[in-house]
Amino acid sequence: MQQNSRASSPAAPVATWFGSPDRSTPDACRALHGQLAENRTVRVLLHAFPGPAMVLDGNRQIVLANPALCELLGCAVDELIGRRPGEALGCVHASDHAAGCGTGPACRFCGAGQATVATAQRRVEMRNECRILARSDGNEVAFDLRVSCVPLDDGDERLSVFSVTDVSGEKRREVLERIFFHDVLNVAGGVRALAEILTLADRDEAAELRAEIQALSERLVDEILAQRDLVNAERGELRVEPVDCDAQRLLGELERVWSRSPLADGRSLRVLEPIGDTALHTDLRLLRRVLENLLKNALEASEAGGSVCLGFRRTGSVAHFAVHNETVMPESVRRQMFHRSFSTKGGTGRGVGTYSIRLLTTRYLRGAVSFESHEHAGTTFTVEIPAHL
Repeated sequence: MQQNSRASSPAAPVATWFGSPDRSTPDACRALHGQLAENRTVRVLLHAFPGPAMVLDGNRQIVLANPALCELLGCAVDELIGRRPGEALGCVHASDHAAGCGTGPACRFCGAGQATVATAQRRVEMRNECRILARSDGNEVAFDLRVSCVPLDDGDERLSVFSVTDVSGEKRREVLERIFFHDVLNVAGGVRALAEILTLADRDEAAELRAEIQALSERLVDEILAQRDLVNAERGELRVEPVDCDAQRLLGELERVWSRSPLADGRSLRVLEPIGDTALHTDLRLLRRVLENLLKNALEASEAGGSVCLGFRRTGSVAHFAVHNETVMPESVRRQMFHRSFSTKGGTGRGVGTYSIRLLTTRYLRGAVSFESHEHAGTTFTVEIPAHL
């Protein structure tokens, strides 16, 4: 953690996880805003940015913003003065530390936080990609951004220009390309190969092959429907259709399907005995999709010889599902969990798995998802939903 005693407003030294906690006073921010607003060159250059852009003071606080930023956030310039970028965008981690944006534990892994802190401290130009999970009108909104922070020294003022480009469409396209050019084609290739073998098989082999083809065909359709549901969920257009269902039966179905998955090769999948009443009234399709994503992630994270456990318990009106594996996640992964486009597996065009889990659970199943990952205990994801939606 970082200790910093220099502050524009009188305050005791504050320990932070990353950037300086120092903040300029509201009066100082407004005074600097007034000076910059009268500087025609600065004003015109800032307005020339095609996307959202802002001028930050030495404490990473907004002192000038262009119309594109105000339009994105739906507010006037005056409402932004004194805020830091994550605070203006509504980042869920902006309040993790009392000193605000750039000072919490997750800020060390944030592309925007890294850029603004580096420019403020070392006066260097920084460009980064950034994933922000923000709260807007009670819902969580995911941003995939490309950010740039450039020093702009003006006399004694150590300013910087921070600009933002929304690359959400680009990231979403990468994900869809991976899914349809890799995952879906792999499954379709499996169906074609089995169909070719089927033409040469005897009666006993044919029955087994038809069953495998049926399973692969269902998986192929499910891959496509999962992406359709995610797009509709982000638009707020996904229909919730609660039905009476049984958690124990659902767990059994998941065990049968995923124990036969190639991801389970060399790994064991166990379903624990349910605790409490297993009767539910919820959207079974969305709940199954959430749990399948958790199982897929757990199996992928497990080493050969490892085990994955799926459990259920009901306490009163709340249903709890838990998926556990023996692997411990590094801190860099824990701090970016649930961000769209972030992947523990690296590479481009990956991610959205845990993001979709949180989106479907919180917005459509009216529940919550959390996780714990500790040495010697492994990693456990817990989904809590109303037993009666």
